[in-house]
Amino acid sequence: MLPCTPRSVFEVFSENPMSLQRCGREEAQRYKWIQSEKEGRDLGDHAIRMWIRAHWCGFLRHHWLEHLQGKTRWIELREEDFGLLQREFRDSTLLVPILERLKVLKENWDIIWWAVDLYTEEEMKQIRAILAMLDVNACRLRADFDPRQSGVSSRTAVA
Repeated sequence: MLPCTPRSVFEVFSENPMSLQRCGREEAQRYKWIQSEKEGRDLGDHAIRMWIRAHWCGFLRHHWLEHLQGKTRWIELREEDFGLLQREFRDSTLLVPILERLKVLKENWDIIWWAVDLYTEEEMKQIRAILAMLDVNACRLRADFDPRQSGVSSRTAVA
């Protein structure tokens, strides 16, 4: 069974891969319990769908960045991306502002639009190269525990 427990920010867990789907399901179940307690009744699948709608994208983005940093290996994400930031961009001064925007769910276009007036053409080439290598679109996964999506693969991209 794969663990899904809170970890220290400073620990590295390349040895024990974890499951985004399992951890997401556990978070959704906690949310369901809290919301049901507030309402005084079992909200059932509705609460799970509410969590997915409100939190799945941020949950996924946060853990994708952990994977890229080499902090936690997630089995649903590309193996070759684990630790990518340390291998490829260790000396880049452009990486931190890009990551700050990715953390708040900005997309490639948002980042390019932000950077176009701030950076030289050479820096813009580096920014585009960083975005291409990070490939934010590759980490768009469906929540396989969504009650509306029976039988859908967890690796199916979200359109």
